[in-house]
Amino acid sequence: MGLMIVLASNVVPLESAGRWETIEVRVSPPRPQIAPGTYWARSVSLRKYTAFNRTILELQFDVYKAAPEDSPVLARVPMFVRLPKSGDRLSANCRLASMLRMLGLVRSDRVQAQNLDVLRGKLWRVEVADTKQDQGGPLKDTDLKPYSVVRRPIGRG
Repeated sequence: MGLMIVLASNVVPLESAGRWETIEVRVSPPRPQIAPGTYWARSVSLRKYTAFNRTILELQFDVYKAAPEDSPVLARVPMFVRLPKSGDRLSANCRLASMLRMLGLVRSDRVQAQNLDVLRGKLWRVEVADTKQDQGGPLKDTDLKPYSVVRRPIGRG
């Protein structure tokens, strides 16, 4: 005996399940993914924004394939830094404080304010890795592709 499909005579298809507006959005290209490792990089841009009730800095680096004097830029890779609540000081061990310390701008005897323009155009040795999650959680078992991020600066050029 074969499969028999019976359609109810009282089923009326919905003309429209809801309103669908025509909306256009601007979509940035995907962030690059390069091999994890240690690279030379130059800090090239900085922006501050708020997400999930947190203040975030996105510091962009041009990452070089080899020594920056004779190497092309491999990719522009971000480093994300969460800032403390307004008025609070940075942790002495955070990545941003480490960068300022590498520039010789952190005093050992007192807390001081520092303008982050001092980071512009500086050459760094950085550790690059792949993202493991996004705002929705882990990327494992999804079709979402990881991208590269600067995990931490490890030295100066």
